[in-house]
Amino acid sequence: MHRNKIFDILESLSPKNAKAFQVHFKKNYPNRNIEGGILEQLVKHHPHFGKNKATFEVLYQELFPPTMSEKIRSNTLNKLIRPLEDFLIWQRLQQNGYERDNLLAEVFKQQGLNELVLKKWKRMETDLIEKEPTELWTWTKQMKLNHESYFNPHQNLIKIGPTPLNNALDQLHHFYTAAQLRYACELYSRHNILKEPQPNIPGLETALNFALHSPTPYLHCYALTLQLIRNKEKGDYEKTKQKTIAHIDEFHEQDQHLLLNYLLNHTATKVRAGHQDFLVKLFELMKIFIPRKVFITDGYFNHDQFINIIDTAIKLKENEWAENFIEEWKSYLPKNIKADVVILSGAMVLFSRNEFAAAALEMAHFRSRQLHLELRGRWLFLQASYELGEREELDNHLDNLETFIRRKKNVLNPALLQGGLSIVHFTRRLIKPQQDKEKLKKDLAEATLIYMKNWFLKKIEDLED
Repeated sequence: MHRNKIFDILESLSPKNAKAFQVHFKKNYPNRNIEGGILEQLVKHHPHFGKNKATFEVLYQELFPPTMSEKIRSNTLNKLIRPLEDFLIWQRLQQNGYERDNLLAEVFKQQGLNELVLKKWKRMETDLIEKEPTELWTWTKQMKLNHESYFNPHQNLIKIGPTPLNNALDQLHHFYTAAQLRYACELYSRHNILKEPQPNIPGLETALNFALHSPTPYLHCYALTLQLIRNKEKGDYEKTKQKTIAHIDEFHEQDQHLLLNYLLNHTATKVRAGHQDFLVKLFELMKIFIPRKVFITDGYFNHDQFINIIDTAIKLKENEWAENFIEEWKSYLPKNIKADVVILSGAMVLFSRNEFAAAALEMAHFRSRQLHLELRGRWLFLQASYELGEREELDNHLDNLETFIRRKKNVLNPALLQGGLSIVHFTRRLIKPQQDKEKLKKDLAEATLIYMKNWFLKKIEDLED
């Protein structure tokens, strides 16, 4: 059974926009009752259309009569694609005044309405000049307007701005600088995290120097961020944080997410390297970013960040804060994994409160569609069982966990695969009688991709000599 692309497009919409499309379709296509009825059912199921064959077949049975052929079903769904694409374009134009004006200017140009074209450009230029550039593409918009107005054969009909060609060149320089810094941040970040080759970006030092002395906050924030990413020791974290937070509301949403995530990654890396003073800084950043909905995309809270926030809070024994966070923000989690994330988060808080029996009970039969969530649940169950002194049962739990990990080795990413096996290995050594503490600590310190390292170190210290 073929999965029509209408499902993929609809899944990408927020619940609010899916309903808005339904209203739009009824208003603009009042006589297309069959497609309208199909769309009504799709919106009811949004966004859970089923990725596997079984659930997908159930959905098709609800949408179409059993006697309808596969070809007619496909054609019926295809008739919804063009209206949906038109709706997305219309919605984008409503949200973006520049794109709307630019499209109108192109239409006027094709119609030979040159005076209207120049007036439209004048309005667009005025709107852009009145505000500080807050994204990479602002300079390209200004550059295009100045360039076209300068070379337009009808420019004598209306004056557009002072020295437009010089302005275009200046804006080209700003765009080039912004683009270099933005992409350099991404390349160096990938170099640090994925150990990719050291980036070699011609002209980067010139661009960086220009941006560091620029009065434009957008350029200055990216320059400071790049310095921080390139050299974690010499980069000025406090200055970068203060400058970014002071101007973050001025930037485009995509740049907000990028800059704030670079700060988060920096503090998280410091924490993993053993700089525990950065754990407090990481938590402070999270508390700043949460109400700004930095972790929310298309109406949904990133579930991995949700878990990371809980993990950071309980490490600082902010258990009450963590409980309040779960209650306040759980409604933003994706519906298909909301219950899993809430149960796991709650069990993490219980464990932090030393309520080990309650945490073990929650995790004993915890299963999730997301493998990494299930693994975290299984690891938490191991910890709780160890704390409860259930040494005999732990052997069985470890065998089950190792079997589970090896069975899933083809779908787990390398970090989770190696990290999960390391947990099995060190837990087995931890419960082994007459263990050499110093040897165990040395091996743990030298191990790579080991999760729960601080917990292991504490349990090693608690072992009898």
